[in-house]
Amino acid sequence: MLDGILPNVSYLGRAESICKVEQINENALPGQGWCHPCLKDGEPIRRITEDCRDLFCPNPSDFQADDLWSRREGRAGRNPNDAPPHLVEDLLAHQPLPDGARWVSYQMPEGWPGRWVVRVAKARRRRTNPSSAPRVARYLRFSLQCRIPIPLKFTVPLAEQFRAAAIWHFSKMAGNGASSFALSGHDKPEGVIGEHQHAFYLPLGLREGNGSWLEELHIWCPYGFTQVEIEALMRVERLDWGGGKYPIRPVLMVISNTVSGDCPIAVGQISSSIWRSRTPFVPPRYFYSGNLHGAKLKVKDIPEQQLAQCLKQAGLVVPGEIRRLTLNGSAQHFNPPLSAWDIVRTPEGEDDHAVGSVVAAVHVPTSSARQERVRRIGLFFEIAFDTPVEFSIPALGHSAHFGLGQFVPVCVQRTGRAVGEER
Repeated sequence: MLDGILPNVSYLGRAESICKVEQINENALPGQGWCHPCLKDGEPIRRITEDCRDLFCPNPSDFQADDLWSRREGRAGRNPNDAPPHLVEDLLAHQPLPDGARWVSYQMPEGWPGRWVVRVAKARRRRTNPSSAPRVARYLRFSLQCRIPIPLKFTVPLAEQFRAAAIWHFSKMAGNGASSFALSGHDKPEGVIGEHQHAFYLPLGLREGNGSWLEELHIWCPYGFTQVEIEALMRVERLDWGGGKYPIRPVLMVISNTVSGDCPIAVGQISSSIWRSRTPFVPPRYFYSGNLHGAKLKVKDIPEQQLAQCLKQAGLVVPGEIRRLTLNGSAQHFNPPLSAWDIVRTPEGEDDHAVGSVVAAVHVPTSSARQERVRRIGLFFEIAFDTPVEFSIPALGHSAHFGLGQFVPVCVQRTGRAVGEER
C-alpha cells in the first residue's frame, strides 16, 4: 500500500513545501530515532546545517484556512467570481513567506542515510590582493542628463544601476573573473583596515531652490580607484528609471583625489557643530516593518539609539543632541523637502517612533541569503554637537553606500586642508 501511495505524496507541511517521499527498510537502520524540532526557549527556530531538514509549517498563532489559496494582501475588493492567482506564483513575485506560515528545522537522528543529507555549500570568500596599479583618484563627479526632472525617491535605484554597470564593465576589461573591491565592496583585500573603504555612490540635487530633484552623481572611495576602475566608471552610458522611457546619461565633470570645495558631501574636509539629514536615515535594524499598528520596540531599536550607535562606529564620540525633524515641528528645515518622499501615515493613538518618517527604496544585496524588503522606513535628523566635528564618511545607516543617510553641515567651517587639483 505504501509503495502505491508514497510516489503521489508531493507535499509535506504547507502546500508550498515540495517533497519526495519513499519507503525504507527499517531493519537496515538499527536504532534509528525520531526527527526532533530545533527549539530555542521552547519556540521552533530555523537552522541551516547538513544534519537538519526544513519543513514549511502552518503558524498555529496566525494560520487561517484561506491562507492556502491566496495572500491576505489584496483580498479586499477582489471579485469572488474571479479565480484567485496561484499562490506559489504569487509568492514568487512578492515574498518568500506566505501568511500564516513559518519555517521549522528538524534535527536528523544519528545514522541518517548519507544520500539524504543536504550538503550546504560553504561560501568561498575570495581574498584578492590589492592591484599593483597605482590608485590615481578617489572622487568622481557626474552630471545626470535627462529630459525631465528625476525625483529624489529614485536615489538608491539609480546608485545601484550605476554600480552594477561599472562592475560589469570592469569585469569585461580586466578579464579572468577579476573583481574590484573599490567598486563593489566585496572581496576585501588583505591590509585594508576599517569599514566603508569602498565606493559611495551618491546621487544629489544641487541647484539652489531645486533640492527636490537629482541632478548629479558623486562617487567617493577612500580606498581609491585605479585607472582601469575609473575607465569602467566612465563607460556607464545610460541609466533607466520610471520604466526606461526617459534614460539618464551620466556625463563626467570632475576626477580628483579629494572632494572639490563646492561639494556638500562630508569626507573629513568640513567641520560643523550642527549636521542635518539630506536624505533619510534608515536604521540598520528593523524597527517597524510595513504595518505600524501594534508594533513593539526595544530601547536599542529606537531610531535615535541606532543613529547614536552609527555615529560611534564612525568615530564620532563628541557629546551632542539628536533631534528628529518632523512635519509639525521643523519642516521648514528640510533639505530636501518631505514632499519629495513617500510620507508614512502614523495610525492615531500609536506611539511617536515613526512620526515624521518616510518610506524609501533601499539596497538589496544580490548575495543575501534571505530576501529583504526593498522599501524601509527612514527619518530625518539634526545632530547638534558640543563642539565642531568632521564626518569622515558621507552617509550612515542602511544603504549608506547608495545615497541614503547623508548628513550635511549647517554651519560650514573649512578645516584648511588642501583640496586636490581637478583634472
